[in-house]
Amino acid sequence: GILHSDRVLLLCHRTANRDLPENTLASLALAARMGCDIVEVDVRRTADGSLVLNHDGFLDRFTDTTGEVENTDLRELDHMDFGAWMGERFGGMRVAHFDDALRLARELRVGLYLDIKIEGIGKQVLAALRSAGMMNQVMFGGEWDDIHRLDPEANGDPGAGVQPGFTRDDVQKLHEQHKIVIANFILNGHEFDLDGMRQAVALGVDGIMVDYPRLGAEA
Repeated sequence: GILHSDRVLLLCHRTANRDLPENTLASLALAARMGCDIVEVDVRRTADGSLVLNHDGFLDRFTDTTGEVENTDLRELDHMDFGAWMGERFGGMRVAHFDDALRLARELRVGLYLDIKIEGIGKQVLAALRSAGMMNQVMFGGEWDDIHRLDPEANGDPGAGVQPGFTRDDVQKLHEQHKIVIANFILNGHEFDLDGMRQAVALGVDGIMVDYPRLGAEA
């Protein structure tokens, strides 16, 4: 699986979301170019059945339009600006189609953590992965129960997350249980904790999950 490696992995939360508008192709590419091995993206389905990258579904946060992704056709989304909300210089970025994100990840040789945001799209997600040749380059989170039913081998890596403050003994005990240990530096007040990231690497974790790939790469 994609968590197995001979070096400490760098995982990025929601693409390079602090540098470029989240869940865009440009932000995915930047995360890869900054050294991320695995990039988390959020997957939703539009009203007309297309898969796109989007986190919370509300268009208000990302565009000058109100509404929800699930109630909007792809052709409408394609005409919306998904970058200007973060600053004028990012204007003109478009919603990322799932198929395009898969192709880009394959070209840049990065794995994807797919956070499935709505139920019942597993069959379509798996079909897209097979078509893109990315079945062995992803892991799943969120609403992925139907994916597990369709593909019992999905998420075969026995991962275990730890929060800052863990010890070397904590890591060793998890390794004895054959767990792959990922230290979390997102959504916990440690997003800028470079010293903590360095310590995590020194304590023997298998990967670190970050919001700021530049810091993670430095660690």
